[in-house]
Amino acid sequence: MEFEQHPVTADGLTLMRAFVSKNSLRFADFVQVWNEHKFYYVYRVGVEGNVKTEMTDMMLRLGAHWFLTEVEFYTKLAGLYFMYALYFAQPCSPKCQIRVTSDQWKMIDPMHQEMIAATHWDAVYVLCQLRAASAFTICYSPRLLSLGPAIKGGPTSEMVGIVQDSHRAVCDILRSTPTNLLMEYYQRKQELELCLPPQLLSRPTLIQDIEKVLEDMGGVSSSSSSLQGSVQSGQRCTPEK
Repeated sequence: MEFEQHPVTADGLTLMRAFVSKNSLRFADFVQVWNEHKFYYVYRVGVEGNVKTEMTDMMLRLGAHWFLTEVEFYTKLAGLYFMYALYFAQPCSPKCQIRVTSDQWKMIDPMHQEMIAATHWDAVYVLCQLRAASAFTICYSPRLLSLGPAIKGGPTSEMVGIVQDSHRAVCDILRSTPTNLLMEYYQRKQELELCLPPQLLSRPTLIQDIEKVLEDMGGVSSSSSSLQGSVQSGQRCTPEK
């Protein structure tokens, strides 16, 4: 596993597993485990700022992975507390945010409601603080996909695989129904602009006048053929009177 191979995230896994073994819901118990493992030294390593940023991003991804993908509630809680401690203790400026996908973001609110219903107030408070601080950022992938200029010796097979998977995923999104609908609406907007009189386009009451124009045109459905003809010819059509 990716997180097992990096020394810092491997230590983070050890810390969270130690908290899970306590079967506790209290943040105070997590802080005790944090101090026992001397994890407060994590940001005192003598590395450059960009390395600290990459290290923080990796640890936040580890916490988010536990919080959003694990089934056991104590494991989810360990990931949540780990993200909270790292986010507010980090020395990065600007702060590294917790990267989540849109699907993962939709999972957070139901979990928040479950915590409230179960009266897990420590977890509720921690999640509220993270959301209030805008700690989460919604993105395509929890992992940064840019290979960056620092790669030396050419891309590895793993890097090539990540880029190819990302390319296929983006193509799937572009072929999805919402995107097709958006393109269709944009095309209809352009057709409508071609059919509106020039003097109407400059009026501040354009939105209020559109219905009247459509009525004069005999409706959008009945004038679809004239719309297409005007678009192909590149000329404006005027409403019939």
